[in-house]
Amino acid sequence: MAVDPVSLPIARARPSAEALVAENRQLRAQLAALENRLAAAQRTGAQALSLKVASHPSLEHFQQVVQHAPVAVWQIRADGIVTLSDGQALASLGMAPGRLVGQNFFEVYANEPTIVEEARRALAGEEFGGIGEYLGRTFDFSYRPIRDADGRVQFALGLAVDITERVQAEAALKKVHGELERRVEQRTQELSESNAQLDREVKERKRAVGALEERNRVLQSILASIADGVCVCDIDGRFIVFNPAAARILGRGPIADQPDAWTEHYGLYQPDGETPIPERELPMVRALRGEDVVEEEIFVLHDELSSPVWLSVNAQPVRDSEGNITGAVAAFRDFTEAKQSRDALNNERRFLEYALAVHERDRQLIAYELHDGLVQEISASLMYLEALALRLTGLDDKSQNDFATVVQMLRDAMQEARLVISGLRPPILDEQGVVAAIEYLIHEQMGFGAPPIAFTHDVSWKRLDSLLEAMLFRIVQEALTNLRTHGQAQSGEVTLHEVNGRIRLTISDDGVGFAPSKVSENRFGLQGIRKRVALLRGRVDIHSAPGKGTRLTIELPIELGPATVRNP
Repeated sequence: MAVDPVSLPIARARPSAEALVAENRQLRAQLAALENRLAAAQRTGAQALSLKVASHPSLEHFQQVVQHAPVAVWQIRADGIVTLSDGQALASLGMAPGRLVGQNFFEVYANEPTIVEEARRALAGEEFGGIGEYLGRTFDFSYRPIRDADGRVQFALGLAVDITERVQAEAALKKVHGELERRVEQRTQELSESNAQLDREVKERKRAVGALEERNRVLQSILASIADGVCVCDIDGRFIVFNPAAARILGRGPIADQPDAWTEHYGLYQPDGETPIPERELPMVRALRGEDVVEEEIFVLHDELSSPVWLSVNAQPVRDSEGNITGAVAAFRDFTEAKQSRDALNNERRFLEYALAVHERDRQLIAYELHDGLVQEISASLMYLEALALRLTGLDDKSQNDFATVVQMLRDAMQEARLVISGLRPPILDEQGVVAAIEYLIHEQMGFGAPPIAFTHDVSWKRLDSLLEAMLFRIVQEALTNLRTHGQAQSGEVTLHEVNGRIRLTISDDGVGFAPSKVSENRFGLQGIRKRVALLRGRVDIHSAPGKGTRLTIELPIELGPATVRNP
């Protein structure tokens, strides 16, 4: 219910809940006596009643109780006029006793329908009470109608006792008791779950320890059996793993010293074999800084090694679950034999490159000798005979025919010499470069009955390394020879482009094609192309099928590597 603010006390200094209840009962009894007297007063006259009530000792006691106890008393006349408003609680509500006396209750509380409804119930003759709240306080209230001699209700008398502290204390006690029970129950459940979890964790820990011990045994077996060296150090550079292969490869076992002593102790040198590796450049030290080291080459030499060792080292940092570096691991292998084989292969490659360059130079010299010697002599002889023919007269027919035959033989010899020179190395290759030489070669091949061949090029350079130009020319020369002699093509195309810093040469035709996987090893033309391209670190792709023509694609670096001998 909503309680009339006139009727509800809020006290600060409270008696005990039990005293309030007892006092409430006493007040109710006194109210009942007063009601009876008031009823009698109604029968004898209101003025006489007032004098009697005012002089009655019970009323004086009642007023004293009301003024000092946390209660509120109010009385509403049948027409809604407040005739009594008293009690200590009114001050707590911000109201002075008697402030509403003389005002219409229903007008004052027109916006409080519950309060108005309760007052109307009392004025209608209903006696009731209950527990209610108002402005955050709890009250034990009651309404009682006051009737006249004819039984008509003249007044509605209300009384309310503030039991907030008792209710709050009971609620707090109940809450504390409930919370305590809940916490006891929760704690019991938590202890039960903790015990169960602890049992599970103990069992899991035992299993984990067993599994870890097993993994450690397996790891130790692996580290002991593998041929590669494995070292692990902590964040301070102290070795915590150093497998037998590491000691065997390095020729010395682990030491307690930190990384500044590793280079001298293990004889670690840079690839030149002479410069000791600085501490900060050691692979594991770099890994401790967060680097990943891949295939780092290290030369190892000290007194306890019978011969130098070449290492290929990989290293990376070891991190915890949060990503913090806690150490470093290095794995390395002895690739001394592989390096020796690689060096031997590089030496052989350099020798082949040199031999090829010398071969090209010899062909060039022979071509120059033929051009500047034999061809010039033949050309001079031909010119002399042609001049002599103008002076000779009176020759018989047979002599003239013989003379003409000799002249034609010289002309054929000159043409053959020029073909030989072109096959060896056309001068245009050295004078104008590979693009002009390919154009010349295509024009010459078409003169020998080759099908029409288109040539397109798109390059940024004018000249290349002499050996590279010679290789490109020889590849085109071999491919066009195959096209003319084996391809049975109606047309062909040669393209020379620069793609991503590399040379891409493509020769294609619409001929009979072949199955690349079934090409005989004695087909030296294709083998020669593959060998030349491989020597220059390039790539060859052959796409062909019977009846579908052939496309040959070669990619070569524009700049030859350091192993290549440019010119002999």
